[in-house]
Amino acid sequence: MKAFVLAFNDGLDVEQDFLDQLELASFIQNWIFLNPIIFLVSDESVHFLAEAIRKYDPSRWFFITEIAMGANNGLQPPAVWNFINSPQAKNATPNWISQLVSSIPKTPPEPPARAVNPLSRPAKPTPPTLPSTNRPLPSLRKISEALEALKDNKDKK
Repeated sequence: MKAFVLAFNDGLDVEQDFLDQLELASFIQNWIFLNPIIFLVSDESVHFLAEAIRKYDPSRWFFITEIAMGANNGLQPPAVWNFINSPQAKNATPNWISQLVSSIPKTPPEPPARAVNPLSRPAKPTPPTLPSTNRPLPSLRKISEALEALKDNKDKK
């Protein structure tokens, strides 16, 4: 059995009639609806499932893909990860709803302190400024050159 993810991208809600059809379809062994995504379990190919969805409603825009084992990541309750990583027929997982509900945290997890885009370039640091003038502090090299110039001028006198 394989796990699939199905999403409609037309901005419309998933109708109860569609969910009822999933329950009746012999080629769908199990499913979870987490609005707006539906996770499916089936032995069929992604192409077969896509054609079945097109026959049900040819005007809806959708996306369906097989979930490759180990090639997924995200933040989901443990019961969803169990469903995805160990796809089983509904009769083999009778308590999936209670597992899902019990695994949902009472409060959402704290987001990361600061999301960093690994592809973005780091911002150039702002040079420190003199408090009274709000002008940038001279670099150490410029200070050294100025001191050397003062020393040279003093030696020449």
